[in-house]
Amino acid sequence: MKEHIILFPSEISNLTNLEINLQAVGVRLSEIVDKLAEELDMGGRSLIIAVMTRASDRVGVTKRSFRWGERYRLFISIPIPSHKQTRWGLRKVEWSLWNPISDNRHFYFVEEVDYSSYNTIEDYVVDAATKALILLFTKGVTCGGHRIKFSKCTINK
Repeated sequence: MKEHIILFPSEISNLTNLEINLQAVGVRLSEIVDKLAEELDMGGRSLIIAVMTRASDRVGVTKRSFRWGERYRLFISIPIPSHKQTRWGLRKVEWSLWNPISDNRHFYFVEEVDYSSYNTIEDYVVDAATKALILLFTKGVTCGGHRIKFSKCTINK
């Protein structure tokens, strides 16, 4: 099977690796995605996962997927807190366009996030993305007529 690809687009203006070490997040998340993928029948395809950091209100994952060549593409929305919400939050969030997704019927939502339970922004992004993927694969997603769903999930939630 091909290697999974994890992308980190952002709606937060001028977000840099000085604020979030996305390389470290990508390495940690890749290991988790590899474990999750072992529990899935993806018809020999691999995943492209776009983890969008944004000024938003909920952690969510889109209910629908589409094929991108020989891969399935998934989209996760991760709200980044401001510096007023948690000690590791980012001031830049206040300057970014507010893009709430709570009323969007195209997303599954992860339960409310307790920012104080995380030591770093990197820990938060990895955990939120993991919870979103587990939720998606528990409920299931269809792409090009192929259903991707856990038969059972052995990964800790």
